[in-house]
Amino acid sequence: MVRTWQIILLLLTAKMASSGLTRERRAFSANSQHIYSPSLGSYSLGNPLYKACTERPTIANAQVRCLVSGCRVKCNTGYRLQSGYVSAMLLCNHNTDQLIYHSRPWTPSLTTCTNV
Repeated sequence: MVRTWQIILLLLTAKMASSGLTRERRAFSANSQHIYSPSLGSYSLGNPLYKACTERPTIANAQVRCLVSGCRVKCNTGYRLQSGYVSAMLLCNHNTDQLIYHSRPWTPSLTTCTNV
């Protein structure tokens, strides 16, 4: 039994073919150098173009978990950041090997967990 979505797919395919639109077929070679360039770093297959953030912050009254993309700061129960939030994200700038907090280089004073 033919389903509605199959008919729609068939009609769309026929329309694309008749209007000159075709699906591009892409082939990649294992030896080619494809580059990925996000706003905070770059990566080329086989050759990392980024620096890993090696700084692992220690923040009083908080738990800090770090991965490749940055660190998550979560204040302990009864504590908050100066912004009033309980948690914050420190992003890793892979071009400079620096942690970034609200578009600025991170310093410990920016993420102090104080008692509420």
